[in-house]
Amino acid sequence: AIVMGSTSWALLWCCLNFDWNVGLGLLCVISFFQGHAQLWSDMSAVPTGGTNFPKQRGAVIGALKAFVGLSGAIVTQIYVAFFKPYDGIILFILFLAIVFGAANLCAMPLLSISPSEEVHDRPFSIATGLIVCLALVLGASGIVASAADDYPQAASICSAVIVLGLIFGLSGFLISRRAVSYTHLRAHETPEHLVCRLLLEKKKM
Repeated sequence: AIVMGSTSWALLWCCLNFDWNVGLGLLCVISFFQGHAQLWSDMSAVPTGGTNFPKQRGAVIGALKAFVGLSGAIVTQIYVAFFKPYDGIILFILFLAIVFGAANLCAMPLLSISPSEEVHDRPFSIATGLIVCLALVLGASGIVASAADDYPQAASICSAVIVLGLIFGLSGFLISRRAVSYTHLRAHETPEHLVCRLLLEKKKM
């Protein structure tokens, strides 16, 4: 997925930046590989999330599919805020090639990680709330931009910063809430925790 996606975006950038005289057939092939690279990334994330969180499978798959659905609006927001004012569609395609590869490389180490303890529903509820906020910000920004004759550039940058902040905040929250192993908990156990644990174990016996 990384090779297909980044290479296809990079080839498209080369076609535009260096005025390569390519035919419609080659452009269709590039688009085919670019689209299937996103599909392969989705096919890796969905079964991994469903396997690692069987009790929260619906929430996890729903969050992943929400990001797939919102991805077009997210990249459009970035383009309008940082690339469109400078007629930077060619630079934006190069940006997509770099970001697609970097995002997949960052996600690769997480594909084989499964929680060692039972995960509660509260983090997923908070994550769902953040995704709803992200969708509302994107929707409101799009409505205001389409209704206004002269949408200020500062407003576009502000909404893009809010969108990126929600994305990074959601990612950081989920990573910080990852499950902790029982061995790790025992290593940081205080005397008070030890007494409580022994009393509970004795009660169970």
